[in-house]
Amino acid sequence: MSQAFARTYARAAFEFSETHHAVSAWHDILQKASAFVSDKRVRSYLGNPKVTQEKAVDFFEGVLTLNHEQKNFFRLLAKSKHLIFLPSIARIFAELLLAASDTLDISVCSAISLSDNDKSNMAKQLEKKLKKNVQLSFSVDESLIGGVILRNDEWVLDGSVKGKLDQLKRSLMN
Repeated sequence: MSQAFARTYARAAFEFSETHHAVSAWHDILQKASAFVSDKRVRSYLGNPKVTQEKAVDFFEGVLTLNHEQKNFFRLLAKSKHLIFLPSIARIFAELLLAASDTLDISVCSAISLSDNDKSNMAKQLEKKLKKNVQLSFSVDESLIGGVILRNDEWVLDGSVKGKLDQLKRSLMN
């Protein structure tokens, strides 16, 4: 249920910010607010029944520079007791921003550390193949033996040696 709330708020904030040419400012505010809400002391404060919705909004206004519309957004979240969803709202907002910019966020897991040249070539090949801009994040997992695994929110492409061996093992067992 929380994801549905978060998606609704994120989409509303994104559409508003897009219309008012303020996507970057909203993205920044939501990321900062998300960091605050991720702190257990802040969550405890916001969850305290003695903290009124106005005090909660005042807290965010005290630590962030909110414009009138952003303050109203935080007021709405406080009124409906959804301030705790700010990390999810910020994440979904960022996803909407990436989708709107025609950029795919792809994680690349390789068996060995890739050189800057390899990373650059991979980005160019993926952009050509996918016909989209890509934003790559890299990690290393030596258990892959060789190859890479590409992953985004919608698909996984396993080109690792470990993945191929697992696939062969499954086919032999059937």
